[in-house]
Amino acid sequence: MKFKKSYVYLHFLIINPLLNILPFFWIDVSYDNQSYIGNQLGHTIYLVLWAISSALGFYFYSKHIWNKYRIYYHKHLHKIICLAMCISCIIPYSDTLAFWINDLHVWIAVAAVFLFILEWIRAYFDPACYVDTSLQKHLQYLFLLFSICTLVLFGLGHVTSLSEILFSTLINLYLGIWYVKNAKKKKAF
Repeated sequence: MKFKKSYVYLHFLIINPLLNILPFFWIDVSYDNQSYIGNQLGHTIYLVLWAISSALGFYFYSKHIWNKYRIYYHKHLHKIICLAMCISCIIPYSDTLAFWINDLHVWIAVAAVFLFILEWIRAYFDPACYVDTSLQKHLQYLFLLFSICTLVLFGLGHVTSLSEILFSTLINLYLGIWYVKNAKKKKAF
């Protein structure tokens, strides 16, 4: 458990935020998106690391929380959703490719994030949520973060690095903190 908890802190407090700060040095984050960094600027390794860091947090923190509260979720679908987030980042973008290939990475990422949010909305209607008011409160805060990220996305008019960075950072940070709180409660018993 110590290694797991140490890794969780390392991930949501250091690794993920550092990966999300780098685009501010490379691009206009309110216009370009993360795939521009990987495909046009040649920072493919960065893009893959960023996608893996984001998706692993979404996958493991969510899974742990759902298991802790005994919330039903589709295990294979959750894996596919988080894997799709990573796959969307390795689809190439180039002016020489067909337009639908250039848009494919964005649509896969948008669909994966949308499905991830739907998983959490579904959790709100799980019977466990009616019993545990702390779970309801956590979910309300999480939905507030989802709303903020969505408002930024719509405010900027398209998927930008800023909207991707906010979603990756805020959601991983909140889920990571929630994960650690759950791990501390387990020890108390």
